[in-house]
Amino acid sequence: MSDRKGTAVVTGATGGVGALYAAGLAERGYDLLLAGRQQKTLDAVAKAVKQRADVKVDTLVANLAEAEDLARVEARISSDPAITALINNAGTASFGPFATLSSGALDETTAVNITALTRLTHGGRRQRRPCAGGRSAGGRHRFLEQGRTACQQSSRRRGDEAATAGGCGAEGPGSGRELGFPLAA
Repeated sequence: MSDRKGTAVVTGATGGVGALYAAGLAERGYDLLLAGRQQKTLDAVAKAVKQRADVKVDTLVANLAEAEDLARVEARISSDPAITALINNAGTASFGPFATLSSGALDETTAVNITALTRLTHGGRRQRRPCAGGRSAGGRHRFLEQGRTACQQSSRRRGDEAATAGGCGAEGPGSGRELGFPLAA
């Protein structure tokens, strides 16, 4: 299968933008690891993707606000050499005046939008070793991250092209314009 581009991990893959990214990546030849909180919904997305593209699709039930679930996803990303891309689409928000939000709501938002984003990105980069030209041994690997701040900080620091689902220049799957971070810096 020389036309395969490796495996793309898509978090928040149970619907909306995550499901669209899964379909677009599969059509481009990526096998998929779909992560989300509900097995039934993950299975439905996996089935729809397999009907459109001849790719391997695995699912992983995980709530990234839960430390054990986050650790499982991070371990999978950092240990699987087939993983070449991460679309970190999982996210959560709390609504209402900031002063009225519960500490639990703030903890969940921080866990998913900051901690998970950082740990999964780090997990993907940690196992790849740079070689000539600054690329990892497997070639250019791509990350699409939800956190706008991570995008801006990395862009300023390293001059990378970077994209976020939150609006830092990302264009949707199928646009022909893939932006991202190489997994090895």
